[in-house]
Amino acid sequence: MGFREASPDEGVRVPLEPPQQPSSLADAKHMEVWRLETLVVEPLRLTIMVRSPDVAATRDNTIARRIRFLPVDMPNMDLKVDRTVLTNQFGSIQQILGTLGSLYKRKARNSALLSVMLSYMAAILKGSMNALWWLARGPYDALDAANQNEGERDWFFWVDPLVQGLSEGTYRAFAELVGNALFGVVLILNSIRQVILGVPRPRAQSFLDGILQGFFGLVVDTFLTPMRQLVLQTQIAYHDWGISRASLVFCLCLLRVFLGPFLGLLHLCASILEGLANLLLHE
Repeated sequence: MGFREASPDEGVRVPLEPPQQPSSLADAKHMEVWRLETLVVEPLRLTIMVRSPDVAATRDNTIARRIRFLPVDMPNMDLKVDRTVLTNQFGSIQQILGTLGSLYKRKARNSALLSVMLSYMAAILKGSMNALWWLARGPYDALDAANQNEGERDWFFWVDPLVQGLSEGTYRAFAELVGNALFGVVLILNSIRQVILGVPRPRAQSFLDGILQGFFGLVVDTFLTPMRQLVLQTQIAYHDWGISRASLVFCLCLLRVFLGPFLGLLHLCASILEGLANLLLHE
């Protein structure tokens, strides 16, 4: 056992500590090095719902608070992760799992961004494609059903089902086109409101739901929500950056209070249009 020289302030000599062994079995496993020859994960496809996080859940998370300013609310989103292959990986179990997680996280992020663009930004294009599909599918389904009926038929038996199919296809094409176009307008309104106010808007599932939520949001966003955000964001800025940054945030939030009627009108229009779009697309 050796000794080291103590400084005058320490006063006494103390023995050197011997090397310590791993204190637990988990630490010993962490030091083990594994070789992963081949790992193949087949393609995955998930349909998930995305909602902006609650205010209470993002109070202590800076990244989550920034995400709240994005209009990421949507009915559903397709998340696709391609086939993943890992070969000749060396490291502990935690390191190998971390490598796999990082790879999946990158692929999932790229797929999510692509799905957001296709779901919202290309809403009008999606409506146009669905409208063309229904213009062709309506007459085809009607003629196919009429052709399967047994019995005597004249030469013009196809006229009546063709007219009915065209009528049904035209109605569905109009509903798809207008409904998806309305979702594009809702995206713009949600984006403006979300950037200014930073609070998610409840989703309207039906036209009546949109009217009720719209008028409720008109009153709340005009008077209550800007004041509540002023107090909350000033407190967060004071705890994170100090009084100087909190004063700047307070002044900006105070200017936002005067935009209350405009924000309430955005809430009203977005809720009603979203309810109408769901009515057209889900009827």
